[in-house]
Amino acid sequence: MEPSPTEHVPASDVEQALLEALFTRSPIGLILVDPQLRLVRFNAAAEGMHGTRVQEVLGLRPTQAWPEFSGEKVEQVMGEVLRTGEPAIAFEKRGRPPGDPAREHV
Repeated sequence: MEPSPTEHVPASDVEQALLEALFTRSPIGLILVDPQLRLVRFNAAAEGMHGTRVQEVLGLRPTQAWPEFSGEKVEQVMGEVLRTGEPAIAFEKRGRPPGDPAREHV
């Protein structure tokens, strides 16, 4: 039996490569927060949607970074994930992001 292409690659390297691909290629806004709900990373789609540069808001909580765009809802849902350990598969938030204030986004 022939080894798989990733058999000799440490799992952490594979996970890092997958995370990198996800954040650089996704057309959907992605945001990564730490256990204190501080922004650790977000992709170009989220950067454009929120009208802020990554460097301006890293280390802030969503409510601090984007007070006018439903940061409370994000923190509420993520806080529940941290408390219960259960994933949040989907939730809805509404607002007018700084990157497109003329339209409400869901």
